[in-house]
Amino acid sequence: MEYLINNILIMIKSIINKKLEWLNLCFKIGFIKQRSFLHANVSIAMLLFQLPPFFIFHSSLNTHSLGKIILLFGLISLICINARQSSKIYSSFYFTIFSCLIFVQALSIFNAIDINLFVIRYQNIIFAYIFFILLYSSKISENSIIKILIIGFISNTIIQFLLLVVPNIINFFSIFIGNGYIDLINMNLNRNRIYLESYDEILIPIFITYIYSNRGGFLLRGSSFFGIIVITIFSYLSGFRTKILMVSFAFISSIYIEIKKGLILIFILISILILGIFVVYNDISTKDYNSNVIERLLISDSAGISGYSTGRIDRWMDAVRMGTSSIFGVGLGNYQFYIQNPKYNSHYSRGNKEITFSASDPHGVFFSIFGESGILALILYLSLIVKFLISDFTNKEDLSRIYIISFWIFFFYSLLNPSWTVKYLVLFWILRYLIDRKKIERSETRKISY
Repeated sequence: MEYLINNILIMIKSIINKKLEWLNLCFKIGFIKQRSFLHANVSIAMLLFQLPPFFIFHSSLNTHSLGKIILLFGLISLICINARQSSKIYSSFYFTIFSCLIFVQALSIFNAIDINLFVIRYQNIIFAYIFFILLYSSKISENSIIKILIIGFISNTIIQFLLLVVPNIINFFSIFIGNGYIDLINMNLNRNRIYLESYDEILIPIFITYIYSNRGGFLLRGSSFFGIIVITIFSYLSGFRTKILMVSFAFISSIYIEIKKGLILIFILISILILGIFVVYNDISTKDYNSNVIERLLISDSAGISGYSTGRIDRWMDAVRMGTSSIFGVGLGNYQFYIQNPKYNSHYSRGNKEITFSASDPHGVFFSIFGESGILALILYLSLIVKFLISDFTNKEDLSRIYIISFWIFFFYSLLNPSWTVKYLVLFWILRYLIDRKKIERSETRKISY
């Protein structure tokens, strides 16, 4: 009898062990499938955000809104199928600060005059938050991200070239792009500027690395050199001072790293390239706009909105006044309703789109956060930036240093321009992820070894 009972217990134990092995196998298969789904989800959303907001089937759906829908599906998948995959993210410093920041910014709604404008700004932050979680959970490869950024660069180049050569093509684009975005392009064309929300200058350090690395052959190096020339030319032709500064910083920083490796030739070649482009652009500017490059960078806008430095200082002072008036600021997107100077206030300039666009943001990320979301939000954001600075300063990875240059060039843009769009916020975390990827890989290797 005892022998029979022992046999039965052994059989039950064997069945349980087999069931556990089967469940473990199913879990692993499900994990792999979900990881693949997250890769596809993040990749598609990333690509859609890199493109202009083209309509898809109907004017109520564009590439950016479709990207947001895809992110929602990815979040549902992450929560329902395997929430443990992102458990490490939830305990990270980035997640904690970002979570606190979006909570504090939500409180600024109490001072908002236009709730609709608040919602537009806040939903961009929420979707950037979702993208951040999915990106770090998916552990998507570096090469996949670079390919997507290059596709976005090619798309931007084609559109900018068409706007430069055939300005009237904007009427054709209006069929596929919303009126707000078209108005912004038109407004800048009237100011002799080519506007497209693009940050292709961040690719310059990456292309320089490709040229002088052992990866890839002649085609990759040649394409990278051509890409640098194209980005530089369109940054100058755009007429935007910040983009020209971004190109300069990208070259100087990248050259510094490469010269340290003994590659002095790159300094000579790129210096000649910059000088040549400057001379050509100066000649074009003098003939077409009756002013040279320096004059175009310093003179006031045609609409009478103050010069480059004084105009921003006026906006920044308004933002400081707003931030000190309330602990939660005046509300996301509501900066324009609290401006003291009537020339900038959209209430007084409904007929001047240039002034209206200019009045919607103080053109500086720190001032924007302080004015619209208050001192607590500014402290949280500053703590995040300080963390980045400390981490990047102590980073010894050669490849990470290239992405660090790209990130701070990109961040420089936000110091002098609006930075609340979903495209900007998504790219912000893409660059941080590329910098952190080596740490993530080491963490995964350590986890496997245990």
